[in-house]
Order: sequence, then C-alpha cells, then structure tokens
Amino acid sequence: MRRRNAPSEPSRRDLRSIEAEWPQIERELAVVDAECRAAAGDELAARRAARAARQAQRFTYAPDGAA
Repeated sequence: MRRRNAPSEPSRRDLRSIEAEWPQIERELAVVDAECRAAAGDELAARRAARAARQAQRFTYAPDGAA
C-alpha cells in the first residue's frame, strides 16, 4: 500500500546512500551467486564464483578497500 504523499522517486540523499553502499551490495551478491551455483550442481561455475566471492570478501574486511 502506497502512502498518498510518498515520493515516487528516491531523493538525492537516498541515491547517495545507495551509491555508498553499492560496493558492499556487490560483494554480498558475489557470495549469493557462488552459493546458487553450488546448489545448482555446476561444480566448475561454483568454483569460479566461490573464488570471485572470496576475492570480494577480502575487500569487505580490508581497511580502505586494500587487499
């Protein structure tokens, strides 16, 4: 249910927040992708996705994005 006075588009502040969080969102998507490929039984693709997820996770915990 949509509120009557709710804006239909995100504000500039909302967009800045999303942009700031986007690197973390991408890292989490890489992990989900690896889990989905593993669950689907595609072993080679799962290994590649898992490697990409591990690389992405390194940036999650490294200070200033340094690996």
